[in-house]
Amino acid sequence: MNTCKRSCLERVQRRLGALSCVVLSLGLASCATMVDFSSWAVGYNKSVEQARNQLMLLNVIRASEDMPLMFTGVQVVRGNGQNTVGGSAGITRSTTDTTASGVLASTNVTDALAPSISLQVSSGFNFDVVVIDSAEFLQGLLTPISVSTFNHYTRHGIPVELLSHLLVENITITRAGQSTVIYRNDPLGRDYKQFLVALTSLLDYGLTTEISNSSGEAIGPLLTDADLKSGRSIEFSKTIPGLVFAKVPGGYRFIRPGGAVANFCFMGERADRSALPQTSLCADSPVRKARKVAAAADSTDKNALKTADASMSVQMRSTSEVFKYLGSLTHYQTKSADNFLKLYSPAARAYPHQGKSNAMFRVLKDQPGANDVASVEYRGAVYSLPGDGQGYSTTVLTVLSQLFSLSKSVNSIPSTGTVVVR
Repeated sequence: MNTCKRSCLERVQRRLGALSCVVLSLGLASCATMVDFSSWAVGYNKSVEQARNQLMLLNVIRASEDMPLMFTGVQVVRGNGQNTVGGSAGITRSTTDTTASGVLASTNVTDALAPSISLQVSSGFNFDVVVIDSAEFLQGLLTPISVSTFNHYTRHGIPVELLSHLLVENITITRAGQSTVIYRNDPLGRDYKQFLVALTSLLDYGLTTEISNSSGEAIGPLLTDADLKSGRSIEFSKTIPGLVFAKVPGGYRFIRPGGAVANFCFMGERADRSALPQTSLCADSPVRKARKVAAAADSTDKNALKTADASMSVQMRSTSEVFKYLGSLTHYQTKSADNFLKLYSPAARAYPHQGKSNAMFRVLKDQPGANDVASVEYRGAVYSLPGDGQGYSTTVLTVLSQLFSLSKSVNSIPSTGTVVVR
């Protein structure tokens, strides 16, 4: 009988040992699972992307209804995951009498081990959302976008036509003996079609941007010691960032340092080249190079480098005004399906990221789709950027998102205001 008990005990120990190995294996597997958090990190990243796209679209819709803009941001995302492994076992003993009798009679004892193993995986995340409304952010939001930013996007292949619609507030043309004409880029304005015609003409002349070197320039009046004591000079310096204060003969001056400066210019490749002033041509313009060659061949011909008595000034938008423009464009387009602003320039047609349409920014109202780039509900209506036939909408959304990020620090946006091309 003692031998039987020892045998039963050994069998139980062996089976419990096997169960321990199984539980230990699951525990090690759970540790490996906790280390692999790549899918969670990618999931968080996609969620932040979708939140940013929806935030941009939501504020465009707010602007379309002349409502105040409101910005929030996901500051911190915290993820957590936990695997729990459990195991238990129960032993069931059964006895069976043999059919033999007499001295051959005996009882068979059977022990059954019933293991129970559980593996539970739990994960989740939490995040901090902050309202972005600091004075520095608002100042950046209202600061005019620089021509250098415009030039940055053109160098990366974004069509000048798209950027002109998005970033230019108005264009002023001044001719000798004629009244000055201002073309306002406002989809809800009365003269909006005149702006479209004027921009098409400028694009035919080869409107673009270039980087050139400039010398230092004196800004503002000559200041005296009395001006310095009054504090007026300090207030003036705040209106134009980047100025250097220097002592000059007779007093003091604010100096804008020279260096690389972005300017608008014309390549002059398609339209009437003779109508373009020499100084408005880009340095790489073939027309400008041809004129220089002609002037060198005949030094008595002064007309080749003669500057036409005309000028063009370009007023750049701020990031806030870009939201307002896209809101006005959305409001303009929702009136009729025929009102979508379309891009026709050769550069726009050749743009590789054009999405099966030449619409610049296509927003649909109450027509949500499964492949929407972004979709938001606002005041009882659903607005969406369609994934199909989106045109240049994703490019516009990318530029808008980057300008928004730059606005968080006013020092990130160099200001130029109005740029004059003569």
